[in-house]
Amino acid sequence: MFVQTVQLAIEKGLVNFEVLSIDSVKIRANASSKKDKSIDGLNRLEDTIKEKLTRFMDDVDRDERRDEEIEALRRQEARVVEAKEELRKRIEKKKEGKSGKELEKIEKNEKINLTDFDSHTMQQANGEINPAYSMTTAVDAHHDIITHFQINEEDNDGKALVPVIEGSREKCGQSHEIVAADAGFASLDNYEKLAAMNQEALIPDRRYDVDRRGVQKKGAFDTYHFTYCPETNWYQCPHGIPLFFSE
Repeated sequence: MFVQTVQLAIEKGLVNFEVLSIDSVKIRANASSKKDKSIDGLNRLEDTIKEKLTRFMDDVDRDERRDEEIEALRRQEARVVEAKEELRKRIEKKKEGKSGKELEKIEKNEKINLTDFDSHTMQQANGEINPAYSMTTAVDAHHDIITHFQINEEDNDGKALVPVIEGSREKCGQSHEIVAADAGFASLDNYEKLAAMNQEALIPDRRYDVDRRGVQKKGAFDTYHFTYCPETNWYQCPHGIPLFFSE
């Protein structure tokens, strides 16, 4: 139905294929961050549930209320087992091409939300960190017609850029003259891919965006303000003092 709507908009001249504007939005999931669990957290929770089940099952005086509690615990246990299977799939997928400390970090830090498996922990515009969804949308700027949208597996605009452009091309049957996006979509890899796709784009470099807003990590002494002098093989600091290499 969405593709048919896009095609109808093209037929009516509402899409002119000049500028394709791309941006992402984070939509908070209907789930609590307290339900985010790592593999270790899920294992501990599963052990706790089994311990409660054993205690309730051994209770010779248990009544109907206890039977209901046992059934609820069994459902919770099944949910935890399901969550572990899904989380391990995610971890294995992220481990591809990684090694050493990166593998340990992924195993330790990757989490899943017990309420909503599909959500991911993300920092939102107000600074809060919550289970959420990252959605990237491509819009033809002529009449603000959405030509493609996608839900991303992670909060990474850089990875979303090329897939959303390709998705728009597939649904429209042709490409736009120019793609416009903010610095969050910028990366050397994306610039190279856009060149290979023969796609003109207006995407500012992330470093430029940081400088424009004056939020360098180390202020005046950020590495960006140090100048390299190839003739003498030294750097010049923001105060004009040369910094020589030393063994």
